[in-house]
Amino acid sequence: MTRILIPKGIFLVGALVFEGPCKSTVIFNVKGAVKPPTDLNKFKDDVWIHFKHINGLLITGGGTFDGQGASAWPHNHCDNNLNCKLLPTSIKQSFVNGAKVSSISSINSKFLHMNIYKSKNMKMKSLKIFAPENSPNTDGIHIGDSSTLETRATLTYLPFKNRHRRRLHLRWAGQLQCDYHQH
Repeated sequence: MTRILIPKGIFLVGALVFEGPCKSTVIFNVKGAVKPPTDLNKFKDDVWIHFKHINGLLITGGGTFDGQGASAWPHNHCDNNLNCKLLPTSIKQSFVNGAKVSSISSINSKFLHMNIYKSKNMKMKSLKIFAPENSPNTDGIHIGDSSTLETRATLTYLPFKNRHRRRLHLRWAGQLQCDYHQH
């Protein structure tokens, strides 16, 4: 097993790529808070932390991924410029098989909180995702071309703003329940 531990505390973490194949399970255990640079020039790609070609990934620990999005949101012009450079997604999983993501929080993402692409046999539980009302993009998790994604316990979207509603609160625990509040 490969273990990566982020202990309690606050850590500035630059753009990372964890690329397999790996000989055994990779455990990314986040106990503290990790934050990316606020300078967008520090990102070569549109991803902050990218897991690629890994079989048996575990992301857990009760910690927080704080995307420090407020520093980037003024630079987001994608709503009126189709050739814009996308802001970084906090966590991307590409070609990952057998992942478990549990007991983490993602707040203030510069763009997407999580992107799951061409992955399979994933289990997610006890995730907390928060995007404040002034965030230009409040998308939580994008899933594309993936299969067998299982969500248990609670997937929580805390209050946020989108183009059609002022505030929305979702909990997913087997059934989808939406509490909609217009302000």
